[in-house]
Amino acid sequence: MIIEHAHLTIKGDLHEEFVEAINKGIHYVKDANGYEGYELIQNIENNNQFLLMIAWTTMEDHTEHFVKSEAFAKWEELISPYFSHAPTVLHYHF
Repeated sequence: MIIEHAHLTIKGDLHEEFVEAINKGIHYVKDANGYEGYELIQNIENNNQFLLMIAWTTMEDHTEHFVKSEAFAKWEELISPYFSHAPTVLHYHF
């Protein structure tokens, strides 16, 4: 199993709307092959920063299958308008 670790910085005071968008669209991720779970964690000192951690069976489930899918395009369309800049995404063995 691997963990996709995305550091997200959200524009202005849109953090509540961002969380709503995540909750609305997480089904796109949950329905993907290899999905195993996720956590969204909000920074205490700077509430417009989040860590989104998604567990995948393999790295390819994320990078080759999900990212190249129509579901990813819909997911990205839903949440990316809230980003102040492109997320930093790294992968870790778990």
